[in-house]
Amino acid sequence: MTRFPTPAPLMTLLLALSLVACSDPKDSADDTDTGSVAVDPCAGDGDASINIGYPLLGSFDQMEDGETVGLEVAPQGGFGVSISGMTTGIPSADDGVPVDVLLETFLDGELSASFLNTETGLYCQGDGTSLFWGVVVGFDEDKYKTTNLTELDGKTADLHVVVSDPDGNEAEGNLSVVISVSR
Repeated sequence: MTRFPTPAPLMTLLLALSLVACSDPKDSADDTDTGSVAVDPCAGDGDASINIGYPLLGSFDQMEDGETVGLEVAPQGGFGVSISGMTTGIPSADDGVPVDVLLETFLDGELSASFLNTETGLYCQGDGTSLFWGVVVGFDEDKYKTTNLTELDGKTADLHVVVSDPDGNEAEGNLSVVISVSR
């Protein structure tokens, strides 16, 4: 094996570059630091907000006011509209921070059902937003407990969703949808 001698100046330059590349910028003697701090997208910085969307695992597709939606069996009993939520301003984590989600449905201005889903996982998306899914905004469990839901067909339902974490951060959203029982 033939080895080529490395000139001493080149070795010195390589050593200097490796030391600079691996040094901690906080150890620098440069006084131009602006005091900026790395932003944690899961920290929940900014105003709290929520957008209501379709239940897609790991992604988000927003629902629009007046959109026609189908019904699903609600885990709390009865039937309702399955949703996901995209939040800002509420701290989350990659492995899901437990939050409470209040799910309320109004028909003709009257409260039809209210359910508090505790310990819902809120998952950080790395862009400053967080997602939850797997919840259903239900209707009155006693009145709409059968599979014959035709009286809801074509009705407008107002969905009210409130997400809150243990530290008191809260985001509230409302959405009007048209119910379809044939979907």
